[in-house]
Amino acid sequence: MDISHAQKMHGHVGAVIGTTHVDFVKYTYLFLSIVIIDAWCAIPFAKIRSDGRPSRYGLIKLASVLVFIAFNVSFIVVIPFWLKHHIVGSAWISQWYTKGWVGYVFVSELISSIVTLLLLLPELLKLRPDFDKKMLWNMYSYSWPY
Repeated sequence: MDISHAQKMHGHVGAVIGTTHVDFVKYTYLFLSIVIIDAWCAIPFAKIRSDGRPSRYGLIKLASVLVFIAFNVSFIVVIPFWLKHHIVGSAWISQWYTKGWVGYVFVSELISSIVTLLLLLPELLKLRPDFDKKMLWNMYSYSWPY
């Protein structure tokens, strides 16, 4: 189906492609949220690795992947099944669920990142920032040409 045919059928291309300007704005907020949360997780993950705790590191990473997969399966399989069979709560779910919306993959990733951050909270709360002026100057003097 070419673009001109799509425009004739639906009035605009977004209806065929499935992505509107509003979707792109939502995606941008989701991406920013994921990046910010993952950045907050980087230092505690580094601390766990430097403390020689590979089991904790691996379990948190595994939990993150499992949460991501579980929410993707929920959005792609479970919720459509739920709605199709009119299971209790379908009316509420149908108010916010949009079948086939690509953004659910990003929502799943955001939820996974939030769970990871919560699992890293004990390490985050133990961190005490220590500012080393000499190291900062050495890093700056080394990297300024770049």
